[in-house]
Amino acid sequence: MTAQPPPLLSPDRTPPIRSTDDLLLHWQRLMGELGFGSRRLWLVILDSHDRVLPTLPVIEDIPVAPNRPLVATMMDTLAWTLEDDRSGWSVGVLLTRPGASVLTRSDRAWARMLEEEAVARSIRLRQTFLASDTAVRPIDDADPSARFGDRLAS
Repeated sequence: MTAQPPPLLSPDRTPPIRSTDDLLLHWQRLMGELGFGSRRLWLVILDSHDRVLPTLPVIEDIPVAPNRPLVATMMDTLAWTLEDDRSGWSVGVLLTRPGASVLTRSDRAWARMLEEEAVARSIRLRQTFLASDTAVRPIDDADPSARFGDRLAS
């Protein structure tokens, strides 16, 4: 039996997210019981004190293959939103999709494209995570188990 993360707290009661482990716990709390019918990108915006802002943008029904115009528009919107207060602010991204937690080429391609587009706009992007039907985990190209899931779709 897997232990469930503590319940999600309101943004004003959420402890600062200072590490990758803190962000993992935040996503686990937010997702609760896993199981997804479609692919989505979830964004968490953190202020300069690593506190969660009370907004949770979600991009619904994203394609399997990363879509640069979609990601560019998303990052343009974030850059515009954070324009006045960008110093020290950061963004966390969670890709949710049906299937197992084995990383796919698609998962890693989404993470790379998100990073590229964030860098181009001077947006500080935290570790990108995957939530599947079975687990929440970081998307990490250096993960040796990622090679076994090297297929585009899941």
